[in-house]
Amino acid sequence: MQDKNAIKKLSENDEANWEKPYYYEQNNYARLKRAGAPLVKLLASTPLHTEYGDWTYMVFGDYTSGSEQTMLIYGRYSKKEVKGKRLLLRVHSECDTSELFHATNCECRQELNKAMEEIRKKAPA
Repeated sequence: MQDKNAIKKLSENDEANWEKPYYYEQNNYARLKRAGAPLVKLLASTPLHTEYGDWTYMVFGDYTSGSEQTMLIYGRYSKKEVKGKRLLLRVHSECDTSELFHATNCECRQELNKAMEEIRKKAPA
């Protein structure tokens, strides 16, 4: 059963734990799991048109750390349609030097572009 106050309870000790971020995240994770509360929540979703086709850009809030995580999805993504199927994915870290400033000593941008191209080719219709 989900504890509706689990998220609210997380903020009760925010001030006391701000100097211990890793411990704080682990503590939040444990409390949320015990309460049956979600660890992440979809905050926003919007179409994103790129040179590699039309994607869906999603932003998730992470209740354990207070951070935001993003995800790009190409094609259909309902649980029913992808359940049991092998999906192509790429975990990508943000790389400002390559992606924003086009640094020549980093291959993150090229790797991301190649991954987006491959995912588009193999995604469900």
